[in-house]
Amino acid sequence: MAEVRLENVRKAYGKKVVYANLNLTIDDGECFTLLGPSGCGKTVLLRMAAGFEQPDAGTITVGGVTLSSPSERIFVPPDERSLGVVFQDYAVWPHMTVAENVRYPLVIQKVAKNEIDARTQDAIDNVNLTGLENRMPYQLSGGQQQRVALARALVAEPKLMLLDEPLTNLDAKLREEMRFEIRALQRKKGITVLYVTHDQEIALAISDRMAVLDENGNICRIGTPTDVFERPGNAFVFRFMGVANMIPADVRGRDIYARGTDVLLSKDAPAPVPSNPVLGCRPSDVDLVRDPGPGMPTARVRRVNLLGPIVDQRLEFAGMELRAQLDTHKAISRGLIFREGDMVGVNIANPLLFDSNTLEGVGSHE
Repeated sequence: MAEVRLENVRKAYGKKVVYANLNLTIDDGECFTLLGPSGCGKTVLLRMAAGFEQPDAGTITVGGVTLSSPSERIFVPPDERSLGVVFQDYAVWPHMTVAENVRYPLVIQKVAKNEIDARTQDAIDNVNLTGLENRMPYQLSGGQQQRVALARALVAEPKLMLLDEPLTNLDAKLREEMRFEIRALQRKKGITVLYVTHDQEIALAISDRMAVLDENGNICRIGTPTDVFERPGNAFVFRFMGVANMIPADVRGRDIYARGTDVLLSKDAPAPVPSNPVLGCRPSDVDLVRDPGPGMPTARVRRVNLLGPIVDQRLEFAGMELRAQLDTHKAISRGLIFREGDMVGVNIANPLLFDSNTLEGVGSHE
């Protein structure tokens, strides 16, 4: 069992409080992602779980065993926590071969040689490095070096894997390949994983559940990737989870208007209405119409960008910029690639209404 529990955890550096009262549970066998902007405390949390940092107060347990508790004077050092750690800079030994790098933790643990050989080869096979056992790190690509780091973390059969932005230094194609490999490996081994990243795509792709932190270390939302994306809960989470249009709004009855105008955005305002509303919508939810009918909101096309699979169009709408994105093939077949200066009709699908005071993130540290 490797359930991870952080209870009433406090961590500060001088006057800078990173976590005031953090409570978080990661289920056994779960791939859990901490997602948030740089400087929000993601890595601090991971380092406390690893034992590289001590909390100022509170308790950290893994599998029911207390690893850190200042009040009880308990602190288990990192090498006794049965965990694997993978960093973004690979941290493979440059003077060791692939096999030597992977087997090193077992040598330190003084495991029997025949078992070392078997477990080393199994770990190498699991990360698809079979046949490269005798290569030196300089002979490997960045993706292969990161696989070495993963195999080295796996070979000790840890209860918990901690991954700190491990794909940041890889190119886009390798990042995509590796995130699926990490997920497949986690499922195969059933290991509990705590993954730290600022990359929304990675978090959505690999997580069983995820927590979104704001810049002050507040956990704004916890849930499955689908829950968080579809029901973000506040404006900060909505905007952080991808490109977003945020339109200041007025609500009159059930109708939502662009603030200070008669431009109708939606006829379905939720109850209760936020005190300072802002309407959020994704660029993919902005439908453009070539010949707008009477009463339809209109916008002027300011810029058109063909971005391979999508067309991104920037519009002047209700005194602000609005982004609309459409699949390129659909845009071409429907005649919806416009020219700069064109007037177009605008329909907004799937609008969400938030309190604009939550744009910077809100919530407790729990």
